[in-house]
Amino acid sequence: MRKRILIAGGATLAIAVALWIASLDRLDQLERTCRDELLKTARMQGTTDLRIEKHYDFWTKTISGGGFFMPWISRPYETPKVSLIVQFTREQRPRSAWIDCVFSKIPNSGEPPQIAFQEVKFSWENVVPARKDH
Repeated sequence: MRKRILIAGGATLAIAVALWIASLDRLDQLERTCRDELLKTARMQGTTDLRIEKHYDFWTKTISGGGFFMPWISRPYETPKVSLIVQFTREQRPRSAWIDCVFSKIPNSGEPPQIAFQEVKFSWENVVPARKDH
């Protein structure tokens, strides 16, 4: 009886771990392309410790915002863009940035259209103030 309880408990734990691993916030293909193209830009030369804090694929997902007064919505396959909020180190200073990667629709490529990488845009970049430990 004790052996069955251990086996059942182990199986339950294994399922929970598998579900947890599957739920990790991974980058999709377009977001990985955006990250890779970002690292190729001249502005990112000498960058270390790149961390993607938040990411969003406007091309395959629906996003909305703006609140009550200025609502907006982006439906799948309308906006060929990926946004990344990143943190990194350059010139020995921690920085954060909002990055937009723009893709272009390939004509006559079906529904939904295929897209190709076009450019990386820096919406903003900030030097993160040094933390003062008290």
